[in-house]
Amino acid sequence: MVEYTVDLAGVKNKLLFHNKLVQVLPFPLYYGKNLDALYDVLVDAHPMWEITFLNCQDAVESMGDYMANVWMTFTEAIDAGAAVRVVWKR
Repeated sequence: MVEYTVDLAGVKNKLLFHNKLVQVLPFPLYYGKNLDALYDVLVDAHPMWEITFLNCQDAVESMGDYMANVWMTFTEAIDAGAAVRVVWKR
């Protein structure tokens, strides 16, 4: 298992969120910085990732519904067999 930590402190919009992911996770260069692209990367074959998100409350307060959709994207990818485990921390 490969462990990653994504700190969402100060993330106030979609672009900043996806830029954080690109900085931390080994995403391909062609990553589209949207939820469909996120789903695709998560379900692609790769070693098991454990992703810990820190300061989630900051992002939820700024982006509300979008963060709910992010959570749903991770859930759907995991349900589809993605090799990902996610920890959300306030």
